[in-house]
Amino acid sequence: MTTVERLRDILFLTFGVGNIFFLEDIYKVAIPILSITNPNNRTPDALIRRDLQIIRDSGRLVFVGGGKYLLVS
Repeated sequence: MTTVERLRDILFLTFGVGNIFFLEDIYKVAIPILSITNPNNRTPDALIRRDLQIIRDSGRLVFVGGGKYLLVS
């Protein structure tokens, strides 16, 4: 499983489709999980932001602005 797939699953399970959530909320949930699955990654926040862009570009996530995101599918 890639980090993008893992983050996508974390978003779906934690926040659900149709809910708006903040980048800080994602960090609180995802960093502990990704630190276990990717122990050598010293910049998990950068990895999360990169993966959020990939998920956004796939059409499953919308950046609302001001650090807010909306999961759409």
